Amino acid sequence: MRSRFEGCLLGLALGDAMAAIGIGETRQTIAQKYGQIDGPRGGGKLNLDPGEYTDEGQMMVSVLESICTLRSFKPDNIAHRFIGWLNSHPKDMGRFTRHVLERMRDGERWQEASEGAAYDSSLQVAGSASLIYGTPVGLLRHNNLDKLVEDSITCSRITHWDERCTHGSVLVNYTIKLLLDDEKNVLKKVQAFAHDKDDRLQEALSKVEGMKFEDIDTSGYAPSTLQAAFYFLLNSESLESGLKQASTLGGESPDAIGALAGAFLGAKFGRKAISEVWIYQLIGNDRIDVLASRLQELSLL
Repeated sequence: MRSRFEGCLLGLALGDAMAAIGIGETRQTIAQKYGQIDGPRGGGKLNLDPGEYTDEGQMMVSVLESICTLRSFKPDNIAHRFIGWLNSHPKDMGRFTRHVLERMRDGERWQEASEGAAYDSSLQVAGSASLIYGTPVGLLRHNNLDKLVEDSITCSRITHWDERCTHGSVLVNYTIKLLLDDEKNVLKKVQAFAHDKDDRLQEALSKVEGMKFEDIDTSGYAPSTLQAAFYFLLNSESLESGLKQASTLGGESPDAIGALAGAFLGAKFGRKAISEVWIYQLIGNDRIDVLASRLQELSLL
């Protein structure tokens, strides 16, 4: 089980770091510039350092550190850490996430900032950041489905109140639970579980089995990111082959897809499926490793 916890969180960070090289690029340009991307290499439009991951991975680490430090899920502390991350001037941050965090920094409670922003029609409200940064909650609560659902929704609402995001976070963490349990028919189980969730998520999941790589939407829209991550879960023979393919996506938010695909594939195949060379190249790999082990212990309490 520990290998799957470590694989999920390391896979998420690696998928983020590898796919981020294609942000703002076409698939043809990525092939011309980089050829085959074999591991985290840095560069790209964000000028990332080798092994550096973007906003989704960084926010996931904030959630992970909060849970492991306090030995519990405390959304107020996570919100506080997100403000600290905002103040560190990260290279990459979604417009909507920035807006919510700035409201929080200006004194609003996270509940007021997030729910208020969700009703601002000038902002894109259904981005996929919370589906990704909330994965430590799914790992923590994998033995308690009721708490998994409750805490996944709360964690998403820290920045993304929209039901496409809150329900999407529940489905992501339910998927991770199934993968930890070594469930073989994950998509069908998730589709059944999603029967009372947002219709747009149900529709996205219904199209996964007929998808081709060319159909993947890299816009960062929460249902599309969830759909794409399932495409890689169903069509990747290994974690490394899946992340290599995800790194060629390009488009607006390929890093979100790479991160979520990496989380799913890491939970499925475990840490042993990840090249030690790749892990060594990942910034903060030792910290994620240690905290993943601690999170697994907390999940047993």
